[in-house]
This record gives sequence, structure tokens and C-alpha cells, in this order.
Amino acid sequence: MNASDAHNVGFTVKHRVNRPVNEVFQAVVDPAKLSTYFTTSADAPLSPGRTVHWHWEGYGTVDVHVHEVVENEKIVFSWEAYKVDYDVTCTFTFESINDGATRVTVHETGWKRDEAGLASSFAQCNGWTHMLMCLKARLEHDIDLRDAFDVQKT
Repeated sequence: MNASDAHNVGFTVKHRVNRPVNEVFQAVVDPAKLSTYFTTSADAPLSPGRTVHWHWEGYGTVDVHVHEVVENEKIVFSWEAYKVDYDVTCTFTFESINDGATRVTVHETGWKRDEAGLASSFAQCNGWTHMLMCLKARLEHDIDLRDAFDVQKT
């Protein structure tokens, strides 16, 4: 393995949300909306150059370093990956589908190709899959799925 391969572990998850792209985009950037299905709280909207603090009761707080936000199209941020001591980069893209729905794609990359990095990437892939399911349930049916999937409570 050469140096350029050292941080090349990543994944992509995507989901269809039956809501217009602007509504889905706002549900991710707006802290009041985000905290109804994903975080317990967030201290500010996602905007370029800002560090936002996302908090989960019982889990702690993470610093989200926002690099790019393109309204209704893309969000790019970095944050410390789960159970490793380095940051990874996360890119959300929002694609309007002809029938008025939105395809949300989450691509996260930057893990080291070692046991800890692979375990962290698998855990975060699971977390983003859960987040997209919770986003869909909240926007389409006004249901909060967080308690149903809280492994700490089961």
C-alpha cells in the first residue's frame, strides 16, 4: 500500500424521501429541524466556515466543521470519526427527482485502512443509514424513529 491508499476507505448510502428538495435540505441544515429526528440538539445552522456542535443525549457532542453548503444541492463537512482520533469528510447531495421527491446521498471518506478504521466506517455507515430512515419517517409521516433504534435502550 502506498501513502495515497492510507486514507481511502469510504462508503455511500442513499435514500429517496418523498418531499421536495428544499424541504429535505432544510431538514438537514436547520438545527431545529435536525433535532426532531437525528440529534438531540444542534447549536447553529450548517454554513460554510462554521463549526457546529451536534449533541446526542447519552452519547455526547461532536464538532462539525462545515466546508461547503450549496443551497438545495450539497453540504460538505468534516468531523472526528467514531472511535478513532482523526477526522473524516462527509458529503450530502440532494437531487430532485421528477415526481417531486428527493434523492439524498451521503458519502463519507477518510478512514485509515486498518482494523479501527474499518470498524469505524462500518459503524458510521450504519449511523447514516439510520439517519436517512429517520429523516424519511419524520418528513413523510411525522414519526420520530430514534427511540425505536436506540441500541442503548434495548
